[in-house]
Amino acid sequence: MELYLSNDTSPTGDYTSRDHHYVVDYTGFAADYPGPQRVPVVGLVSAVTEQPGVGFTLEAKVDRSALAAGPFAAGQNFGFDVQMNHSDGRMPSSQVAGLIWTDLSRGSCSCSACCCGTTSDTPSCDTLAFGSVLLK
Repeated sequence: MELYLSNDTSPTGDYTSRDHHYVVDYTGFAADYPGPQRVPVVGLVSAVTEQPGVGFTLEAKVDRSALAAGPFAAGQNFGFDVQMNHSDGRMPSSQVAGLIWTDLSRGSCSCSACCCGTTSDTPSCDTLAFGSVLLK
């Protein structure tokens, strides 16, 4: 499972310290990939439970401090996206399927230091591909 969150009020497409690309696998391993390299996970608590014969249930909680310096308020908008992946179980993992919620209508990739022009013009490469969530 991949979870994309951002509190960047002026996104350019490139990852900044205000953008997060959390990855949690079926074993509970978690990482944050804000751009091309992994950094220590801060503010993420996750739990994975196997549902025999069905799959897995994953819960994730992101601490407010990872997204905002102050309290949340109605009307705040955050970048948000989610992706589910299926791999073949080999290491390094080879992804065989994925389902993502993203804004493909935005046009061409807009970041300067990412993987634009590839088949991966997705939130993992371009923060402008994030959807959004509005706090009420």
